[in-house]
Amino acid sequence: MTETAPAGSERSATKPRWPRIILISLAILLVLLVVAFFVAERLVRSYAEGLVKDKIVSALSLPSDDGIAVDLGSGYLLLQALGGSLDSFQVDIADVTVGELSGSAVVTATSVPLDTSAPVESADIQFRVNEEQLTAISSSLSELPIESVTLEGDEIRIGATLALYALSVPVTVGLLPGAADGDIQFTPQSIALANTTITADQLRDGVFGQFTEPLLAAQSICVASELPAALTLTDVRVDGSQLLVELDGTGAVIDDLATKGTCPA
Repeated sequence: MTETAPAGSERSATKPRWPRIILISLAILLVLLVVAFFVAERLVRSYAEGLVKDKIVSALSLPSDDGIAVDLGSGYLLLQALGGSLDSFQVDIADVTVGELSGSAVVTATSVPLDTSAPVESADIQFRVNEEQLTAISSSLSELPIESVTLEGDEIRIGATLALYALSVPVTVGLLPGAADGDIQFTPQSIALANTTITADQLRDGVFGQFTEPLLAAQSICVASELPAALTLTDVRVDGSQLLVELDGTGAVIDDLATKGTCPA
């Protein structure tokens, strides 16, 4: 006698499987799309880092991109690139030389267009020079032969020997750094003469004023020819154990950064 299978079991065996196949296919596609996104993100980030390094090397006339670290932030660059600009970046430069000054620098910028002929929204550079590196510009700090250069408070303090008649008098001059007409300027602020500290004005108006004129003259260094013309020198000050030079590049066009400024003849 032949047994007949229940009708319900037959329907279960012949039930279509295509919905399950579609769901599996969509899941695989989604995984592939996610993987592709992160691979593309990695490629875009690598390209952007290289591009930023190249522009910095060209703008600051660096010998290579050694010692340059680029931080493009934690946002997705691929999405930023689709919008036409990078939200922000920071570049740390371990070794950079501007004229006679050598130090480190930090470059920050926001809303940087991928179109290098368009201006950035904001940009600035902080250039820091250590105390020991200031000896390289000692000839620019005073007309006298400089014997020592130190940083104290808000001053650059230079030690020298002043000739007064037949006497050689040790003197320490406190120079106040600043930015004036695009130059780094050093203005005498205090004088330590024969263990007595007085202001530059007091010395200038005193009996030895005519002999101390080399101490009292403000000195300056033009750095425009060493920097992109699009950058503006905004501030120079003593910051702890370093001389801090600040430059503003708001509205600068990336393609123009290779064009240097000029110093007066």
